[in-house]
Amino acid sequence: MTPILLTDKSRLQEIYDLRVAAWESSDRIGSINRTTFPNGWTEEIDEEAFHFVVIDETDKIVASARISLHNSLDELPYPSAFKNFQLPVDRPFAFYSRLVVSPNSRSHFYFKKLDQVRIAFLMEKKIQFALATCNDKRLRSMLDVGFTVLGKTTIDYAEIGEETALILMLNTIKANQNGQ
Repeated sequence: MTPILLTDKSRLQEIYDLRVAAWESSDRIGSINRTTFPNGWTEEIDEEAFHFVVIDETDKIVASARISLHNSLDELPYPSAFKNFQLPVDRPFAFYSRLVVSPNSRSHFYFKKLDQVRIAFLMEKKIQFALATCNDKRLRSMLDVGFTVLGKTTIDYAEIGEETALILMLNTIKANQNGQ
């Protein structure tokens, strides 16, 4: 199954619910679960963002990932996480976020396909760079697609508390030249 750009915004609730289901099956069940997010995990930028999804043969969304375009760090869900890093001045830039895969679909490596389609999207749109956060578990796959680590920061996720996260940047021009 190939990721596609979600065009039917009425299906966003499925993504919000998938985010919770995916995290509930991880070591994060204590902070991300149906009790803390009874209506799914959503953020303000979801309505305007681009969501790439993998839909199975039963028409169920089994994986999703988000790209949002911004002109200011202040538009991000947690802007202070990025303020201490030297960033390009090009605008708009992308925020590369919220990759989730259904627990029953993780063996299909959809995360790699979602990375590929999102990077192709950024290149098509001529977005100069993308910012992302990740944990240690996701770092290798982010580096494999061309992201570089800018450093570490603490992010205060209002609903789940503070966490240390890696801040990454993808220079899409460089990624394009390297054939990513």
